[in-house]
Amino acid sequence: MANLHQPGKKQNSAKRNWKKAFWASSLAKLPVYFVLTVLLVTVVVPAVAGEQVSRWVGEQVSPTFYQSNSQVQQPLAASQLLQQGKSRYEAGQFLQAATLWEQAAQGYSLRREILNQVQSLNYLASAYYQLGEWVQAQKAIAQSINLLQGVDKLEARGNFLLGQALNARGLQQLAKGETEAALETWKQAEAAYARAEDESGKLGSRTNQALALQAMGQYRRAIALLEQVNAQMQAQPDTLLKADSLRSLGMTLQTIGDLRRAKEILEKSWEISDKLNSPTDTSVTLFSIGNIARILQKNDVAISYYEKAAQLATDELTKVQAQVNQLSLLVANQQGAAAVALIPQIQAKLATLPPSRDAVYARVNFAESLMKITGAQRNAVGAGFTNNISPTQTTSINPPPSPEQKNPRELPITNYQLPITKQDIAQILATAVKQAKELGDRRAEAYALTEVGKLYELEGQWQDATVVTEQVLQIVQGIEADDIVARAAWQLGRILQQKGQIERAIAAYDKAFNSLQSLRSDLVAINPEIQFEFKESVEPIYREFASLLLTPPLNYQAEPGVMGSQAEPGNQDTRPPRSHGSAWERQGGQGGIAQANLAKARQVVEALQLAELDNFFGDACIKTKPVEIDQIDTLAAVIYPIILS
Repeated sequence: MANLHQPGKKQNSAKRNWKKAFWASSLAKLPVYFVLTVLLVTVVVPAVAGEQVSRWVGEQVSPTFYQSNSQVQQPLAASQLLQQGKSRYEAGQFLQAATLWEQAAQGYSLRREILNQVQSLNYLASAYYQLGEWVQAQKAIAQSINLLQGVDKLEARGNFLLGQALNARGLQQLAKGETEAALETWKQAEAAYARAEDESGKLGSRTNQALALQAMGQYRRAIALLEQVNAQMQAQPDTLLKADSLRSLGMTLQTIGDLRRAKEILEKSWEISDKLNSPTDTSVTLFSIGNIARILQKNDVAISYYEKAAQLATDELTKVQAQVNQLSLLVANQQGAAAVALIPQIQAKLATLPPSRDAVYARVNFAESLMKITGAQRNAVGAGFTNNISPTQTTSINPPPSPEQKNPRELPITNYQLPITKQDIAQILATAVKQAKELGDRRAEAYALTEVGKLYELEGQWQDATVVTEQVLQIVQGIEADDIVARAAWQLGRILQQKGQIERAIAAYDKAFNSLQSLRSDLVAINPEIQFEFKESVEPIYREFASLLLTPPLNYQAEPGVMGSQAEPGNQDTRPPRSHGSAWERQGGQGGIAQANLAKARQVVEALQLAELDNFFGDACIKTKPVEIDQIDTLAAVIYPIILS
């Protein structure tokens, strides 16, 4: 396995040499793949992105980043409370920090020192957010803003504190999915910092605006804004705010597929946070670099990054996210002993996490890996499918580790007894759904329910799988969720095909196809929290849909040698019969494949070819003007090969 050194001054030279060798080899040999929905489902990038947003914005309102030059001298006792709270916060002891800052706020309230009270409340809100106590965080920020609104004229320090409070409010709005409101709030925060003449605060607020734009799917605008922030920061000294801004930029570049630029930016962020001795920031950055290594199929290197990120993390959420990603790759590499040993650790940490979107995604992705280990998919999904989480498919795209990287005596993961049952997996998913509902988070609920439907699918419980997956498609109505629609509709199509309901299956695949086309036409409208690997989760939708469209109707017997003949022994279709006068006949078919289906299949495969080009170049850089081949030369015949699997 590639040796990942813990970031440190004594190891910087070795670290740079190792990184240079790794990235030079990987980037020279591999094209930069654009990931249509940008994360492998088992990668908790959703969680990474969400954690990065919540951590970073939360820390902005902590004493770590913004120290106004105009702050007045505070009473010694209160000053000590604030400093002790800062130390606890940076150590990941958020409850203790909250207790200290709450005491400070109460003390300042008794002394009627409004600005000092506001500062304590701002810090308190940050700690509450880290604890998942959103209601308490909202109350603290509301009280802070109300106090400031009662001041006749805010001077520099008052505007500085207002910027802090507005940044925190924007975070809360973003967490609730109120992205446009968050964007506007962060613009107000930037204005407040400008009045306070605080350049760092302005840049931090602008970076937050980029995160809101990213959440809205406007990646190009987000990148342009982050590039402006990055350029302005080059002249500034290295700070944790600078490291966080660089990490935000790197993650956004990763999201749109610019892996080379992303890793450069992330490594710069790593260098700064390492130099400033911030394990919290370093762990999140290492996590992000691990995700890039994973996209490049450097599984062993990615595992090392995830392992180190978990070791350095100061909060349980980051630890469990890193371990869940690590587990998924251990499963892919068939490293059974390490995978089985990691499962109880993850399970124990998940039990302690407060409800949040990140916690929901962590549970779902954990269940995803467990479902792979059980081998349920290989037993339940028909041979005609290319399922996006098939363990055999996942391992086949990665060469087996060398003896130096993996113990040659390591047994396949199926040889180990799983310390968890299928009922446990179902309970993990049930908890994820329950928490998503409690949060009122429709996207997280749909994501979790999609996985529940998949579990039913793998167990052959077709009716339950149908009901749950259809429920997902109802939940996402009215929200921007083409990525989830594509997954759920694809899943529904597979299920309906298994039930023999071919026309409904075609309709479901068509919905998945249209969702992918929507993503292709506006690639920036992709949710960064749910990513698919192209070969496993995007391409199969096109090929399976085309295959389904080219399936002849029942009882059709072509002449020997004709495509689709079912007259030969062993080719009988065992699906339930269709009703008389089905869409196949109404579309003009003469017992064979309908012309409309042939045309649609050709359209689907042409769309796949464009998607493959987008994936290769890392962008939808090809502007197309579709022209029917038939219209180019009406007298010519076109031989159109279609590879279905």
